[in-house]
Amino acid sequence: MQFVLFTMTIRNNEIESSAKARQRWAKLRSAIVGGTSNPAEPEFQGFQLLKRTPLSVQDENGYEFWRYEIPLSDDQITVVTREKAQRSNSKLKREELFADLYFGVDNTSNVKVWDSEGILTYWLLQILDKHKDYTNEAMDWIRYWCTENQHHAYLRICELGCGMAGIAGLALASYFQRQACSRQVQVVLTDGHPNAVQNNLKCVQLTWHHSQNICNDNVAISTQRLLWDDSTNGAQSCLQLIKNHQAPFQLMMVSDCLHFVDFHVALAATIGRLLDSNGGVCILCQPPRGTSMQKFINLLMHLNTTCTEGPIFAISLLDHYDPQISLVHQQYVVDSCRTYDPNKHYPQMLILRKLRSFNEVQDISIMKQSYSLQS
Repeated sequence: MQFVLFTMTIRNNEIESSAKARQRWAKLRSAIVGGTSNPAEPEFQGFQLLKRTPLSVQDENGYEFWRYEIPLSDDQITVVTREKAQRSNSKLKREELFADLYFGVDNTSNVKVWDSEGILTYWLLQILDKHKDYTNEAMDWIRYWCTENQHHAYLRICELGCGMAGIAGLALASYFQRQACSRQVQVVLTDGHPNAVQNNLKCVQLTWHHSQNICNDNVAISTQRLLWDDSTNGAQSCLQLIKNHQAPFQLMMVSDCLHFVDFHVALAATIGRLLDSNGGVCILCQPPRGTSMQKFINLLMHLNTTCTEGPIFAISLLDHYDPQISLVHQQYVVDSCRTYDPNKHYPQMLILRKLRSFNEVQDISIMKQSYSLQS
């Protein structure tokens, strides 16, 4: 009887998870391509800021290999990835549909490399390009942490929810590997889905192999499974990650992870736990997608104004952050009016600079209250 009851419980969870998963996939498709079900209708192809070249045909496991090239004024950064071949009109596999039940995380990160990842990668490297003059307080903080100085012997970078290929983290690791820097640089690529973590490990190996003639022992990159969790389990996982890297992270990156508001509190808690309290910076790159991004900002603003310990983040939202990206955006508005919707396709940069330590009890309680008010 116990076995039957257990089976029924799992089945009920699968039914509930199936409904949630289908709802999320429907919302995601609507956000990306406008909800059309007509396969003949053209879809927006992205900003294509990175040169993307295929390296081989699809392997026996359905993966393709790609090279991304990011030009700088006097150099070029190269990242090599393994990505799932895009399937046309195919049904989701069981483990994909029930990913949140089996793995505790949504499966959208394993579908494709989203356009926001490429835009974030391009923008970060333009900021670090010594020949580019970017004047903005938020950008100055990013450059402050990434520029070698006597006050910081270490630079720790973490990408959250990086999906099947954390190109931004890979590109930053490659950038620092090519620099004659004496300080230690640690980059960690994280995702909650084990398949994403394993595939990022392969991307690290491919990228490092491509750069084998450029050796800098001061630069290290690793992958780690990390679930966003606002419970004590999540706090322990973040603490362990900090212990593994000996200190909190000065720079964090999140690409296109705000669409599902159910994850907002857990994501904000994860950022609050991992980010350095002495001005650490987290960059979130994503299109507005209706009210989803604004709800996340509202959550943080409510926390800033309500907590007795004072604001935890200085918040900046950048709409025009790069002249080349703005130019492409304007061209798309004029030339691609049928397929291009800035609300769904034009990422904004949300910059968070941490001002104080994260209060596990009070901060999470306030954010949960804010989430309930917005639901």
